[in-house]
Amino acid sequence: MVYVVDDDQAVRDSLAFVLDCFGYRCELFADPVRFLEQADSLVPGCLIVDYRMPGLTGFDLITALRGRIDWPALLMTSENGPALESRARDKGFAGYLRKPVRAPDLIDALVAAFATLEAPGSDAS
Repeated sequence: MVYVVDDDQAVRDSLAFVLDCFGYRCELFADPVRFLEQADSLVPGCLIVDYRMPGLTGFDLITALRGRIDWPALLMTSENGPALESRARDKGFAGYLRKPVRAPDLIDALVAAFATLEAPGSDAS
């Protein structure tokens, strides 16, 4: 399961199309607060989180989830730079995707992220 949290409808729809083409199930969230409200009842998966959203940033969302769920998350942003990528790693993101996201980059990042979720001895499940 892949959870996409992004306030941009076109981005959500585009990612859902690509994910479906590659056999991933996904659930889309326009509002990070709504995701937080439902997170505890969702099946484990991977998160794809936009960096800039109204209300909460992607960093805020991951911080709020800490201690509740321990799923791999990918930060997605149109911003560029090694400083932001480094901050994403420091916050615990498993990967960093630059918008517009290319399908091969998305799938490669998801494969790597899911490998951490399914690793033997992982507390993520």
